[in-house]
Amino acid sequence: MWATFRVAHVAMWAGVAAMAEHSSKIPANHATLGRAGAAQPAVNPMALSVEEVSRLLSAAGGKKITPEQVRADIAAGAPATSDGRINLVHYAAWVCLKLRDDSG
Repeated sequence: MWATFRVAHVAMWAGVAAMAEHSSKIPANHATLGRAGAAQPAVNPMALSVEEVSRLLSAAGGKKITPEQVRADIAAGAPATSDGRINLVHYAAWVCLKLRDDSG
C-alpha cells in the first residue's frame, strides 16, 4: 500500500513549503469562496482530518488517495494528534523520511 501511496505524494511536496509558510496566518473560522461562489470554511493545514488530507492529496497529486490509505500511514507511524488530526507539514516530513529510508 505504501508504494502506491508515495507515488501520488511525490508530485505535491514542492508546494508544501509555501503552505507551511502561510498556514499560521489562516484563522480557524475563516471562510473562502469556492468555485461556485458559495462560502466554504477554510481548512487549517496544521490540523486536518483524515478525510481532508485524503481530499487535499488527491487534488494535488492527481491520484485518488483514500482515507483508508491515510489511516494506514498513521498506523505505520505517521504523526497525528490524539484526536486524529494531522499537521500537513509534519506528515510531509514523515513521508519524506519514508521515501529516503525506502530508497537507501
